[in-house]
Amino acid sequence: MSDPQTSSPGTTSDRITGRLKKAAGKILGDEQLTAEGELHEERATATQEAARAGERADQSEREAELAAREAAVVSEEQELAAEAQAEARTARLDREEQQRKAAIAHEEAERTAAIDRNARTAAAAVAGDELEADVERVSAEEEAMTLEASADAARARAEALRQAENTMGSEQR
Repeated sequence: MSDPQTSSPGTTSDRITGRLKKAAGKILGDEQLTAEGELHEERATATQEAARAGERADQSEREAELAAREAAVVSEEQELAAEAQAEARTARLDREEQQRKAAIAHEEAERTAAIDRNARTAAAAVAGDELEADVERVSAEEEAMTLEASADAARARAEALRQAENTMGSEQR
């Protein structure tokens, strides 16, 4: 009946004393001695139950400590996971920012190249227009020279005709 894990020397001695007094009381017909024996046994049982309750309380306390440690581990794991997510989000945002900056730099380089191409095209067009204007000017100068030569020739003929007319008019007088 006694549990060696929950029996203490005092419990065992109370139980033995109780059984002896109970047996002696029955043999002697002493009800008070029998009652004392029962009280000793009840005290041993109560002490034993108290020890078991204490062990259960200790076990519950150990289980509560274990549950608290497990909860702390879970909480720490959650914190680490949250930190890892935050770091991953920060890294992703940094990559996206670098990509945006690279895209902006690329667009700026393309705009600058387009402006340079347009400037070269405009410069080539201006140079072409200037060349065409030079050709037209040279052509106009040549035409002017031709017209001037024709005018000089016409003036010379007119002068020759005047002189001839003057000579003829003097001869007729």
